[in-house]
Amino acid sequence: MSFPPLFKEQGKNANDLLHKGFPSSDRFAWRVEFDSISKNGVQFTPYLQQTTKNLEGELKSKFKTGSVSCTVLGNLKEEVSFEVGKNESWNGFKPTLTFTSTVRDVIERFKFKPAFEYRSEYGNSTLSLELPLSSAPASHESAQQSKEALTTYPKGYFSLVLGHKDCGFAAGADVEVSTNNYDLKALNTAGSFTSSDLELSVFSKTKFGGSTTLGVNYFQRLTKSNWKDLAVGGELTYDGKSPSISLGGTFKPDDASSIKARINTSGLLGLSYTQRWGGPFTVTFSNDFHLSSNTDPAQFGVKISLK
Repeated sequence: MSFPPLFKEQGKNANDLLHKGFPSSDRFAWRVEFDSISKNGVQFTPYLQQTTKNLEGELKSKFKTGSVSCTVLGNLKEEVSFEVGKNESWNGFKPTLTFTSTVRDVIERFKFKPAFEYRSEYGNSTLSLELPLSSAPASHESAQQSKEALTTYPKGYFSLVLGHKDCGFAAGADVEVSTNNYDLKALNTAGSFTSSDLELSVFSKTKFGGSTTLGVNYFQRLTKSNWKDLAVGGELTYDGKSPSISLGGTFKPDDASSIKARINTSGLLGLSYTQRWGGPFTVTFSNDFHLSSNTDPAQFGVKISLK
């Protein structure tokens, strides 16, 4: 059975084209990622990166046992998490439970997040709750951190999408609510049309007490015989101050390599090249150039995948 996209999946191809596949894009000096799967099916995805201030890294492993999948994560910020969920949905219903904390403050920073997903032929919905065990600050925290900790409240996230995969149309909304006076923190809406070679979506993102961003993006696979491995996309956003435009494209000269490029109105030009060698070894190189700035250096990134 085919399903309409989840709310987070609307406009996904355009977002991936313009924002993913560029290891240099997060303003770090360098970044190395690995993605590997062992013979018994355990997946490891560590990364290490150098920012302007410090060294960051993460180790995540995922494995399956019976009908349940488990994910364990730890990083250099001393954060740890454990997630457990069903591999297959039951009558369209799929639950997940995530536990997170820190190494130093296991009790004070402990949170658990139950999440539920339901998918049907005519729509879908998701619901998740972020529940901190305690809002009391740890004793060694600074005054500012203590203030932030004391104002930590449970949060709820809910999304609903209506549509049908066969007709290609879907529309929905996503909300974030804080249990502190049940304040509505954010409201996002989106509508999309998807066909075999075209994806078009319109969206709005509102943070209450902040700003609203409106946008539209598209993704198209060119199906002409000479351009069958070429895809293009673009995005136009407006945040109430000025519009921003991003354009990009990807081309696959052969089954083992791909080239991506993107440019936006802020003067960022990104180029990316991915090459797969024999076996599971794949490497991606990318560089971001700041065309409108003489002071920001070009940013280089590399991603290595063993999968």
